[in-house]
Amino acid sequence: IEKLAVAGEADQVAAAHVAYFRSVTDAAEWTLRGAGQAATLRRLRDELPNLRAAFGWLAAREKEPARVEDALHLAGGLGWFWHFGRHVEGRDVLRHVIALDGGSPAARARALQAVSLVERPRSCPVHPSPRCAETAAESLELFEQLGDVRRAAISRVLLAVEGVSARKGDDRATRSQALLAAADEQFTADDDAWGHALAAFVRMETYLKTGDAARALPTGRAAAAAFRALS
Repeated sequence: IEKLAVAGEADQVAAAHVAYFRSVTDAAEWTLRGAGQAATLRRLRDELPNLRAAFGWLAAREKEPARVEDALHLAGGLGWFWHFGRHVEGRDVLRHVIALDGGSPAARARALQAVSLVERPRSCPVHPSPRCAETAAESLELFEQLGDVRRAAISRVLLAVEGVSARKGDDRATRSQALLAAADEQFTADDDAWGHALAAFVRMETYLKTGDAARALPTGRAAAAAFRALS
């Protein structure tokens, strides 16, 4: 590193390092949602020193618009990774980067969606939370504006979690089911079995909280079977 600094190449190499791990996390965002989850988790755990180094370099350059974009993009791609066991680290990083000025709508939307994941109470995706609902709604609005229908579907599911705290007949329960139906429509178009399983998990919890055990139990069994099929 010292020799690179003397040669004036340290920042060039560090920027290339960040770009490489942006591509790694871009791929991981989707492979964490399916049969490749275990292998992807191992890869990201092995790369934690590199990921932390990337965030450290970016943190020292937060006045540079390109570096803000990198930080938001990189953090947004790691939402599910942090959700699957590293909530504290994920919350610290995301709270920091989401407060930065700048970044493209696409990068900010991904970071907001990641916030909606890692800020969940008790680290459970079906626990309602005002902060998680707010960031899910913000990300959904941005994804819709961008035409990013695949990520918008996930934001709909995360926003639908608010229906879990609703009583039978509550408008929130009705809205939750509408959000889940729209998400399922997109998951069908994308042939996304994992997305369907996640939506079913949220739907099951909503049925349980509104006292509809007759629909909750088969929905829960279907969600479990779908996740099991994806390992």
